[in-house]
Amino acid sequence: MRQLHTIHRARHLHVGENDANLLMLIENGDSRVRVLRLENTPFRVREIGEFNDVEVHGQWKDDVETGKVPAASYLRDIAQTSRDNARTPMQWSSLSNAGFTRGKPWIPVNPNFNTINVATQTSKNSSVLGFYRRLICWRLRQPDLAASGYVDILPDHPALFVYRRGSVFVAINFSRHVQQVTVTGKPTVMLTSDDDGVILEPNNLTLPGWTAAILSVP
Repeated sequence: MRQLHTIHRARHLHVGENDANLLMLIENGDSRVRVLRLENTPFRVREIGEFNDVEVHGQWKDDVETGKVPAASYLRDIAQTSRDNARTPMQWSSLSNAGFTRGKPWIPVNPNFNTINVATQTSKNSSVLGFYRRLICWRLRQPDLAASGYVDILPDHPALFVYRRGSVFVAINFSRHVQQVTVTGKPTVMLTSDDDGVILEPNNLTLPGWTAAILSVP
């Protein structure tokens, strides 16, 4: 339930804009695995409910407060172009108006608020929020992610991003198709974005579309 801007850069790099399953890529968390497992990867997050449009405030100061643009004209234009048009009220719960307000929101609530909301995310370990929490907690206990070097396992694969850092083995499927990854030794599954679909067998890891797995390889 956090906005991670680097996720969208991964999406552009690996799958472009026109794939119908891009939402699955984001919701299943494979890009988040990629970002949180690599060293020296800066990222910026926004807390739930933070929607202050800094750009609009900056333009107001530059254009209206300096007298360049009349306030009425600026507000009329912003009503059409502001990012607020893409920001429906935060869906906190399945209560009236998604728990956002007891009044009438000036932008309609998305009809899916009954099933997609913070309360639902909090109660499910398999949700985006639950997966993020597990991923961050696990990362903090892995010294190899702070000290070990990076080894690219399949640098030329068109759909898989697979690498190793010490004993940590990461495999991410950036496609809609099932992919197979060869894994040697005696690995164990530490974390996956799809606990039901990811299958680890001797010398082989099966990844459904848009999923990721983190293994521990001795």
